[in-house]
Amino acid sequence: MQSDITESRGEPLLKVRQIVKHFSLRRGKKVLTAVNQVSFAVWPGETLALVGESGSGKTTIGRCVLQTLPVTAGEIWFDGHNITQMSQRDLRPLRAGMQVVFQDPLDSLNPKMQVGTIIDEPLREHFQLTPPERLAQVLLAMNRVGLEQDIVHAYPGQLTPSQQQRVAIARAIASKPKLIVLDEPTSSLDPLIRSEILHLLINLQRELGISYLLISHDLVSVRHIAHRIAVMYLGEIVELGPIGLVYDNPLFPYTRALLELAPSIEKKLAGEEPRVQLTGEIPSPVDLPKGCYLASRCPFVLAECSQQHPKLEPVGSGRLSRCLRETGKLPAITYDGQGDAAEAKLARPFHVIE
Repeated sequence: MQSDITESRGEPLLKVRQIVKHFSLRRGKKVLTAVNQVSFAVWPGETLALVGESGSGKTTIGRCVLQTLPVTAGEIWFDGHNITQMSQRDLRPLRAGMQVVFQDPLDSLNPKMQVGTIIDEPLREHFQLTPPERLAQVLLAMNRVGLEQDIVHAYPGQLTPSQQQRVAIARAIASKPKLIVLDEPTSSLDPLIRSEILHLLINLQRELGISYLLISHDLVSVRHIAHRIAVMYLGEIVELGPIGLVYDNPLFPYTRALLELAPSIEKKLAGEEPRVQLTGEIPSPVDLPKGCYLASRCPFVLAECSQQHPKLEPVGSGRLSRCLRETGKLPAITYDGQGDAAEAKLARPFHVIE
């Protein structure tokens, strides 16, 4: 787990303000809400993780931040610029500062291009450098990600999965970006390589001061690399806060359920079963319910939860939650077994090992 860096934040590098993304279905007769009034910020040198199940909207947010997908409403500010109001021509000078690393390195690398040419792509696109200057930057990027120079003329299919993802990371850092969107960067890798890549990303951040917007469902990996975490459910953030506080004391029931399912050696050895279990189906993003989107699945639901849609509100220092029972609107959830039948499912304090 990375230490918190929020003491001397200054101005955010990335500000996402109330963004909405709709997709029209059936010739515009139906609307799918992929992202619903999402706001967050990322500071220089910080990693913010967006986590949630498939379909929660986290990848759509990443695409909106990179402006490969336009927002329906809201604003995205990058490095002092409102990029949602910029034309593609005006946005082009800023693109060198925003890069991306995808989930499957082999799919994201052109199989017909040599490693050196792949890493050189953003340099050719964004900078007026001579070939020797570009080559020097390519070799520097390769060195920073732990690649030997003798593979500069190799093709992606000739590389190991670890080398392939290092090439993708080298391409991302070659243009000296301020922000990198990491879209499930380790999910296709085996555990040993995953650990190597995570440590590489952490070291690069410390060396270069890069900010990361990490999109992932791997809660074990997230804890090691992120400073803060935003938990998404049905297109909206339901909990946000410092990584250690959220993992050790999650406030939103969906967050608790996700963490219960995260692999844990301690739990497996003890033969423990998940203590917070969600039942039922996820509501349709085409026909969202009136109240809390989790109400139909939540073991701690009260009647009022189905009547009003909760706002994301402060709960303690630097934390936000969307649970009406944790933001003081309804009686608080207790976890000592003294509450109602649903609350009795948690007889011990919740804990996730690092």
